Amino acid sequence: MGKYKLKGRQKMKAINKMAFVIAGASILGLAAYFTVFISTTQVEESTAGLHQNMMLGYDISTGDVIAAYNYEATDILEADTGPDAIAVSASAKVNDGGADNSKGLSPGKENKSLNFTIPAVKEFNLGGIDLALDYRKSEDNCNLFSRGNSFNFGVKDGKLAIMYKLKGESKKTITVSEVTRYEIPEDDEFRTYRFIYDPVKGKSEIFVNGVVIWSNSSEPQTTLAWKDSDPVVIGRELKGNGTDKVFIDNVIIKATRQINKLPITLINFEAKAENQYVMVSWYTSSESEID
Repeated sequence: MGKYKLKGRQKMKAINKMAFVIAGASILGLAAYFTVFISTTQVEESTAGLHQNMMLGYDISTGDVIAAYNYEATDILEADTGPDAIAVSASAKVNDGGADNSKGLSPGKENKSLNFTIPAVKEFNLGGIDLALDYRKSEDNCNLFSRGNSFNFGVKDGKLAIMYKLKGESKKTITVSEVTRYEIPEDDEFRTYRFIYDPVKGKSEIFVNGVVIWSNSSEPQTTLAWKDSDPVVIGRELKGNGTDKVFIDNVIIKATRQINKLPITLINFEAKAENQYVMVSWYTSSESEID
């Protein structure tokens, strides 16, 4: 059992350092016990939330827009929000005739894949994701959103299809792959197609114009298993049958709820007032990457 009784602001860093050194001394899941005395007159407002975001490597909240493209700018690669795209087919162009009489993205007449490529920025490296775009049917087989070999949301044999990989506590990769029953209508209408994966619940859903047409439940606290270095590609294998019609518009990628993994697993935590101090005691069953 460690025991510390330090006074003054200059001692606070020493308290934190000593506490973590002892935390790292526990072995193979044996419960470790810690006791720390902290002066109540010197404790400032906690910055735990800020530190947690720094550890996770991103600073976005649930529902924040990571990237959005409405194709109204002169530059075809320019983003409305987030990172500019880094590549697109040489034959692709922005034309009139998008959703709501706006401009949109066309693969062009050369029958080449659109391949609108968004760089692999750290904000994409989340346990979940919320993807949406306006699309009207081009061909029976194409990809709307894809990321490497780990994720694809697109069209197969005229129906919406989804494939993604998950990783849970066991670190074992699970693949979810299904062609839904929703057949994309043979008309000239734009519809909003959306995929959401919530890692906290382990639940995924596909929406068409706001209506759920497919859902799947996996183990809670299970994250998307994609490579951080893979870019997001819009319209892979989407060729538009060699026309210059607009088939893609209003691409948006948003954050979802995230799993907050902490470096220790607590069994018990107590704080008791003792004169001018607070005695903080806790037991842990495991620690991870604690120095």
